[in-house]
Amino acid sequence: MGTSLGTADVVALGVLPRDGGGVQVIAGSSDGSVMIWYPGSRHPLREFVTGRRRTGDIACLAVAETGGEHLVVTGDFDGYVRFRSLRTADLVHTRRYGAPVRALATGTRGIDPCIAVGTADGKIRVLRLADAAVLLALRGHTAAVRSLTFARLGGEDVLFSGSADGTVRGWDLRDGYQAHRIDLPDIVQTVAHQETSLAIGYGREVSVFTPVTAQPRESRSQ
Repeated sequence: MGTSLGTADVVALGVLPRDGGGVQVIAGSSDGSVMIWYPGSRHPLREFVTGRRRTGDIACLAVAETGGEHLVVTGDFDGYVRFRSLRTADLVHTRRYGAPVRALATGTRGIDPCIAVGTADGKIRVLRLADAAVLLALRGHTAAVRSLTFARLGGEDVLFSGSADGTVRGWDLRDGYQAHRIDLPDIVQTVAHQETSLAIGYGREVSVFTPVTAQPRESRSQ
């Protein structure tokens, strides 16, 4: 089952269940547009965001929930993170950084739903979804952050980041301390975590690690 979502390349996707069954697919395209598709239903395509000429293409997209409302968050090459209500498409928050946004991930820090933002200058910010306030600024990468994933290790919230500097780093979200570091022989393109496994894609390879809670602070993932 497929459909055309416009004239630009689809570069980022989010999928949400729909009330009454089925899913909705949120698709961000290279011209900055966002479309919503309802596979298998009679609902027409919804133009969520129209194409933009001068504000930069979409690089990444995430769908998150806070306060009972779903938000569509886009990270753009113009350095903006844009938060929109899924229900109305209205802008709820915007944040601008000095480098293109290359990675987004949603998760929690304590009781707060959060979104992590990685930029092309190697910086990471963890924002509270409710008001886009910066909770943590994480520095250590020396090249673009390409992928982010939240994890739960030893009862604590952790964020893993993969970068073009060839490293994956794990950040303790209590205080932003870098608790883990894994060095790879190529640019890290993507990271994913589930249960006790951290999968890392770099070059043409995929490796799987089992990160553990760092005790004492100086220890690293093996």
